[in-house]
Amino acid sequence: MMNLKLKVQFLVYLFGIYFISACGKETETSRTGKISEETKEDTTQIQGRKITSFPYAIQVAAFKEKSNAEKLSSKLQKSDLQVYISAKKFPEKGILYRVWLGPFTKKTSATKALMKAKELGYSNAFLIRDMEEPKINFAKQDTDTVRLKSDESKKQLTFNGGCQYPQWSPKGREIAFFTRDSVSEGIFSIGTGGGYISQIIVSTKKRRITPKFVWSPFGDRLALVVIEKSPSRRTVENLYLINKNGSSLVNLISQDRNAFEIEDLQWAPDGQLLAFNANYGGVDAHSDILQKVKIITLNQQIEELTFAKGTQWCAGWYSEKELVFLSTYAGMNYSHNFGYEVWSYNVKSNERTKILGGPAVKNCQSVKIIPNKNKLVYSYFAPLENPTTGSVEHQTSKILILDLITGMDEILFESQYTGKLDSRLLVSSNGEVLFFYDGQLWRSHLLGSDMDAQALTKTRMATLSPNHKKLCFVEMGNLFILILNLTKKEAE
Repeated sequence: MMNLKLKVQFLVYLFGIYFISACGKETETSRTGKISEETKEDTTQIQGRKITSFPYAIQVAAFKEKSNAEKLSSKLQKSDLQVYISAKKFPEKGILYRVWLGPFTKKTSATKALMKAKELGYSNAFLIRDMEEPKINFAKQDTDTVRLKSDESKKQLTFNGGCQYPQWSPKGREIAFFTRDSVSEGIFSIGTGGGYISQIIVSTKKRRITPKFVWSPFGDRLALVVIEKSPSRRTVENLYLINKNGSSLVNLISQDRNAFEIEDLQWAPDGQLLAFNANYGGVDAHSDILQKVKIITLNQQIEELTFAKGTQWCAGWYSEKELVFLSTYAGMNYSHNFGYEVWSYNVKSNERTKILGGPAVKNCQSVKIIPNKNKLVYSYFAPLENPTTGSVEHQTSKILILDLITGMDEILFESQYTGKLDSRLLVSSNGEVLFFYDGQLWRSHLLGSDMDAQALTKTRMATLSPNHKKLCFVEMGNLFILILNLTKKEAE
């Protein structure tokens, strides 16, 4: 009886150790950081899966002034070197901003970078082993030098360069982005409060990841375009789905002959459909493109919205089951004269309805719909002659707003200089329009004009937060967050 009692106590003891250990592991891998009750996105730090170790780097120089480090970093990047700035406070010297090359997984790669740095004239460059700062950084690390103070509106998230095409998740707690460097190429994510960078998917020998990806409406997975070899050995673009933790890669579109490029992926609000532009390229010597709008279900069923010849553009989802698109009007798909009608397609009834006859939209390069405003926003090109070659080129010249009820359009912004206005557009449901002009991101409103357009920051890549209060943008290869239209008290 005594032995049985001891055995029971021993088993209870073992169960207790297991339970405590399991709880500890669960806590260790959970999300950290206090989330703002108002925005649910301010300080979330996501602890990702550990990625490959990067133990080597090359220190080129160190400066007390951050501006000097940034100048050298910019100069080295022009020589196709992977550069980032590491800030650290030393007891005697104070804060130093160190310009590093790398990081590298192998010593041989680091040695090659060291030799190139010396060839460029930086004879004092040297190899660093077992860096005190890994490739995956905490944004809160060195808070007195790396992150900006709480009363400032700009915050840096990444510090290693190479970041491109950021996309804010629908829940507002993380940002996915594309990166391509000497080590890897693929899609990663980071919490909006900084923290570890998590790998979602990277390129392999058989599958190349592209910057064309989009979050699902619920933020649990992404749709992405991948370049692969078809069964007939053609290089084609295929469409996949992947969970945000990098698991469950599912193929939706697998192409071979008569392949098209997949552009402007747009999820339906219910997360059950994906619309996109299928670009087949030029039809003949006089036509710019043959582009169709397609919808695919998660069961791989593809619906082509129109069989009309010419160019179609996906404008966006008006509701869960209704998609708005542009279709070529009366053969206006040649040379420098493009015209479009505005249509809607109902997924449930399979009906196509003409909203506005043509040419309601002319010379479109990019188009977005703002459903609750019944408006279309599109960038317009003007044919301009190149003085050097004599050829006529399409140059974005203005941004227009089209009222879907009245059919009237008005100019939101018009460029006074050739080649400075980008065709890409970012729009929000509250009527704000963001566009790129002269290397900067600008903001205007549907009810505004180019007189009240506001320059936000110098960048060519950006994404809006779901609540439209913040902006994530790329600066010198790193991600930053900018608070929009907030008072100093609200920003704290």
